[in-house]
Amino acid sequence: VLTKAAEVFSSDSLESTSSETLREALEKTIAAEKEASAAMLEVRKCFASKQKEAKGPDAVQALGKVQGRINACQQELMKQKKAAASGDKLIKGKEILTEEDAKIKKIEDELEVAEKKVKPGEEEAALGIEEAKVSDEEVEAMAIAFVEGQKTLRDSTRAIEANAASAPPSLKALLQKLSERSKAALAKITDLMAVTKDQRERVMSEASVREAKGKVDEIDKCLEKVNDAELPFLKGIEVLALKEAHDTIAE
Repeated sequence: VLTKAAEVFSSDSLESTSSETLREALEKTIAAEKEASAAMLEVRKCFASKQKEAKGPDAVQALGKVQGRINACQQELMKQKKAAASGDKLIKGKEILTEEDAKIKKIEDELEVAEKKVKPGEEEAALGIEEAKVSDEEVEAMAIAFVEGQKTLRDSTRAIEANAASAPPSLKALLQKLSERSKAALAKITDLMAVTKDQRERVMSEASVREAKGKVDEIDKCLEKVNDAELPFLKGIEVLALKEAHDTIAE
């Protein structure tokens, strides 16, 4: 049962097998392996008991043959467990490949759009135009996207390289190519940040000032509410009417 459940992990087409098929086979293999391990434990207990009772060369010889079969079964069990473990790594590697490829592709597309905005095209370059005109709003959006993109790409690179270390050869090659794409996208972000440096730093400084001013305005409004709430208690009246006190605090 265990050998049949795990046979997909020893096939030549392992790396082209879908993740769904591998996951289903892995679940069946784990269940079969537990049953086989439990059965092997019982067999060893029974064998140990028979060894103690064995008398005479014929009995010893027969037990020796049984021991050989037990050892062979144990080796097969370990072989299938190892194959299933490699299948588990393959499943995780394929999932990482799909997930991170989607993330990197999205950033690559965004960078392509950004590059067209901040760098002159062939016609502009032929006319001697070295810079493209980009609005402050677009630069601010780009700056935020650059920072988020850098974090995503660094996380993707770490996840890809961690899985590539133990992946099968063909999957490892695909993961390495994806890692190279991630690093290339990081390099492009660095390049675009350099191109937009002056405008980007000015725009982001202004955005920080706006944000700080907004927070100060919120604090001022809160202080006004505190002052308004405190006013009834400054009338010189030692005991304020319960309803007035309650309404004032509620506000």
